[in-house]
Amino acid sequence: MGSVTEKKPATSQFLKFLITGGISALVNLASRYVLNYFLPFSWSVIFAYTLGMLTAYNLFRIYVFAPSGRKASSEAWRFVLVNIVSLGIVWGVSMVLNYVLFPKINFAWHREAISHFIGVLSPAVPSFIGHKFFRLKKRTKSLLIRESFLSHVWRRVSFRGPGFSCFASRAPMPSTGGVTHAHPCW
Repeated sequence: MGSVTEKKPATSQFLKFLITGGISALVNLASRYVLNYFLPFSWSVIFAYTLGMLTAYNLFRIYVFAPSGRKASSEAWRFVLVNIVSLGIVWGVSMVLNYVLFPKINFAWHREAISHFIGVLSPAVPSFIGHKFFRLKKRTKSLLIRESFLSHVWRRVSFRGPGFSCFASRAPMPSTGGVTHAHPCW
């Protein structure tokens, strides 16, 4: 597996995603097993997912997805957003299986390990879609224009307490006889 520099067919890319995701899943499962000695199952799942997520981030950048043209911080933020959704899926499936479904059918053999394993597998397709079409979406000219405009507007917005915002531009204040100051929200 070499570094990704050109566009790959979706099936090849998805296969690489599954392989590198599988490595990350092994980190996730192994660390949950160790963390379970120190933490309750529900917290072990969350912390183990974080370790698997860090592994996945590095493997995906190297082997699966071509660079998007975004800053690393932007890609990392989008990676976290996609993985928050995936964490919700993993945690939800693991908890429902471990605390609801498996006890209801009297399944006790390695209940936590199996429920976590199924939970880790459950977000594979939604995660791939999120990474491919949200996290690593190429920066196009129209996207750059929108980002530039929003950045310009954001820099000009000043927050003056909860629920209040105004443009903090230099403008004459009515009460100062035309002296230029940054005006408060009128």
